[in-house]
Amino acid sequence: MEKPIFYFEKFNTWDVISIISYLLISIIVYFQCTLSDFGIVHMYAFITQFFLITFNYKSLRNLSVYFVWLVIGGIHLFVYFKLIDLPDLVGMHDHSAKDLKNTMIILGYYQVIRFISARTQGQEWVCPGGSFRYDFFDNRKITIIDKVLTGSYFALFFILLFN
Repeated sequence: MEKPIFYFEKFNTWDVISIISYLLISIIVYFQCTLSDFGIVHMYAFITQFFLITFNYKSLRNLSVYFVWLVIGGIHLFVYFKLIDLPDLVGMHDHSAKDLKNTMIILGYYQVIRFISARTQGQEWVCPGGSFRYDFFDNRKITIIDKVLTGSYFALFFILLFN
């Protein structure tokens, strides 16, 4: 591995764009939810957790970025506890805010799969790209361990989503 598994670096352009964009989207969702449509909360949490692993997994290796997302996950948890008692957020099957509590779990599991990858194959875990042969960002050849770890992530993701 080129870098240690835990390191701090300055934010790159993608980090700044993704975090600022996410915060702006969060503000829009907040005001949309307080004014009328609460159904958007479920989709907001789903997209956040999916985005973090599929498009931001490389950025999350930098602990400076990871800690910003942990703060966002903490805010999700806080908002979850604020919204969980609102009956207007109950949909056909469950409460639309329930998925907000999963962001912290997803971020924690991300570090677990990074550690497993580093210990078993001596390199960072990467999420398979469209061909499932090469990494989306570094064009690194995907290993069976990367595929298994990605499968385990999405298994957890869907278990939490439908639990």
